[in-house]
Amino acid sequence: MIKLENINVKFKEKIVFNDFNLDIAKAEKIVITGNSGVGKSTLFNLFLGFIKADIGDIYINNLSVNSQNIDKIRKQISYIPQNVNIPFNKAKDLFNAQFLYSKINLPNIEKIKEIFKDFNLKHTILEHQVSSLSGGEKQRILLISSILTNKKLLLWDEPTSALDLKNKEILLKYVKNMENITILSISHDDFWINNATRVVKL
Repeated sequence: MIKLENINVKFKEKIVFNDFNLDIAKAEKIVITGNSGVGKSTLFNLFLGFIKADIGDIYINNLSVNSQNIDKIRKQISYIPQNVNIPFNKAKDLFNAQFLYSKINLPNIEKIKEIFKDFNLKHTILEHQVSSLSGGEKQRILLISSILTNKKLLLWDEPTSALDLKNKEILLKYVKNMENITILSISHDDFWINNATRVVKL
């Protein structure tokens, strides 16, 4: 699914990666962890083509991550950043953003209702103002929209940071049933880390 070969990344005088290698198989649920500044977000930015390695190669589904392939690669990925600062008005705008960015159609209303119920939310929350939502509600809406894109590679930055234990368990249960989906998440949450199929510590 993903292969990093001898990756070197340096910002000014700071070496972030030095001959870094990593293989990620299809359907793995991997948590990337480590201290601040060790390159967790840099790794996601490399996958998405926002930055380029100084040396080394990255392959996603046998496509080299480069300017020629990056559009094809991004179409396979759903990405949730740690902080979503776009000034959305209604919750449905927050929800729809993943689909607009991916240029794919929204799922039917019955599927939306079903997954919202799975995540302990009423789908009518989509008509609420974003400013009225709790952090946990916003995070669950983002996670639901990411899942519903049906992308095969999900990149989630701190996906449980605003969730209480009950909702972390709900998310974990759902993720365990996503058999053909590869999920890479950045996390400092012991609950999430302890339930990963593999932990990559940078």
